[in-house]
Amino acid sequence: MRDPSKRVIVALDNMSYAEAIAMAQLLQAEVAGVKIGLERLYAEGVSATMDSLACLPGPEMVPVFADFKPYDIANTVSKAMKNLARLGPQIINVPCLGGRKMLMAARKAVDDVWENDRYNFGLTRKPLLVGVTILTSLGFEDLREIGLITTEGYAAVEGITPEIAQAKTVRNLVVKLALLAKSCGLDGAVAGAHEALSIHAACGSSFKIITPGIRLAGAAADDQVRIATPSEAIAAGADYLVIGRPITEAKDPLATLQLINQQVAEALAQQQEGVARYARKS
Repeated sequence: MRDPSKRVIVALDNMSYAEAIAMAQLLQAEVAGVKIGLERLYAEGVSATMDSLACLPGPEMVPVFADFKPYDIANTVSKAMKNLARLGPQIINVPCLGGRKMLMAARKAVDDVWENDRYNFGLTRKPLLVGVTILTSLGFEDLREIGLITTEGYAAVEGITPEIAQAKTVRNLVVKLALLAKSCGLDGAVAGAHEALSIHAACGSSFKIITPGIRLAGAAADDQVRIATPSEAIAAGADYLVIGRPITEAKDPLATLQLINQQVAEALAQQQEGVARYARKS
């Protein structure tokens, strides 16, 4: 069994196919999984990448987060999700903005594969199906521009700065989408660290939160907007952290990942200590 204390999913993006497989092999003992996204889909394809990951030396296949966000009519998404689920990823995502019909079609497709096809395709674990809420590369102004946020006049709210009000508005939208995902039977959501605590409060602790937009303290944000450090994300309630360039572009990717794992372990220990302290007081 993979160490449950490992919470980092390393994004194998922004590199060649050979580099991605080599990176997975280098980091496999220290990760919760690896993420393959559109770069791999549009280049070598999902099946080839999954086959290569399955052939890495080690006691078990590295868990894969298939980050493809299929967005289409319900029937098309259903068929795509069945094909993807049969390849055996541990996590699959689908955009919440596709609406209830699409989300429920994705849920049914994954369930059907697990119930009817898992022995034929050698599946050993039912994949988590998670809903993508709002990309962490989008901020308040981006969401207002595309019409997902329309309220204005935050500066007029007494005692609340425009920045705080805007962050709250984005958080409310993310939580609303996470609740939609939960009502459609999904297992969790992809969301920023700043929304994680509110999502757990609304959806329960068993609803998994996968958080991208993770950056080390002092590092460049790149194309991310709603960012957090690994410790901040864990403290906020994130279950898994998706981290790409801060690890894969580091001079020593393994040492960087081990440092992040140490920060995650410390944050988890503080979290557990807080829970125990609360239990003693109550």
